[in-house]
Amino acid sequence: FAIRSAVLNAELPQNSRLHIIEAFNARLFDYLIATDDNKTKEAKQTNKESKKDSKGSRKHLQQTLDAEFGVVRGIDFKNVFTVVNFDMPPNPAGYIHRIGRTGRANKTGASISLVSPEEDNVFEEIEHMLQDVEKKDTNCILPFPLLTKNAVESLRYRAQDVARSVTSRDIQEARRQDVKNEILNSEKLKAHFEENPTDLDLLKHDKLLTNKSIPAHLRDVPEYLIDPTTKEASNAVKLSRAAMGLDNPRR
Repeated sequence: FAIRSAVLNAELPQNSRLHIIEAFNARLFDYLIATDDNKTKEAKQTNKESKKDSKGSRKHLQQTLDAEFGVVRGIDFKNVFTVVNFDMPPNPAGYIHRIGRTGRANKTGASISLVSPEEDNVFEEIEHMLQDVEKKDTNCILPFPLLTKNAVESLRYRAQDVARSVTSRDIQEARRQDVKNEILNSEKLKAHFEENPTDLDLLKHDKLLTNKSIPAHLRDVPEYLIDPTTKEASNAVKLSRAAMGLDNPRR
C-alpha cells in the first residue's frame, strides 16, 4: 500500500529491535507495527499481580511490565501521536503499558482500540480500572467517530487480496533475512569473518528475500472507495501536521 512502516516483535534480536526504535524516533517511517508475542506471559503476569497487595509499588509494576513486554532497555519511544490496539491486550495492566507510549512529556496523544465482541469482558475491566483511577462514574473511553464501518468495508477486498498473497514461505524467508542481517552486522562475529572470509562471502550471496511485484493500483485509493467522514478527518490531520511543522519535505 506504499505506506512506510516497520515491524517490532520479540523474535527479533535485541540489536535489531534497538535499531528499529531508533529509526522510528528519527521519523524514518510513520507506522510501527508492534506484535505481541508474549500474551501468555502477560496472562501469567496478571495472575501474579492480582495476588499482590493492591497498594503495591507502581514503580515495581512498571519495571516488571517492561521486562515482560520485551521492551528494549535504555531506549524509549519518542513523539508517538497515536497508539492503535488492533487486538485488545489481555488485561488492564497491558492496556496501560501500551497506551503509555503516547502523550508523554506534556504532549498530547490518542489511543484507539478496535474491540471485537469476544473482547468485551477485558474492555469492561479496563473501563472499570480507569474509572477507579480517575474517580469518575462516567465512561473514560469514548466512541471514536472518525472510523466508520463504511470506511472499513470499502477497503475489505483490497486487504483480503493482499493477505492471501502473503504465504507462510514468505514469512519464513523474511525471518531468515532478519537473522542474516543481524549476523552480518554483528560486532562479535567481525573477527570470525576476518579470519574466515569464505563464510562471509557465502552468507552475503545466500538466497535473498523474495521480492514480489506489487500491483501499482494498491498505492492509490480511488475517490469512490474513500468514506466522506474519513476524508474529512484526513484533511484535518494534514492541516494540523502542517501547522505543527511535522511534515518533512525531504522524505
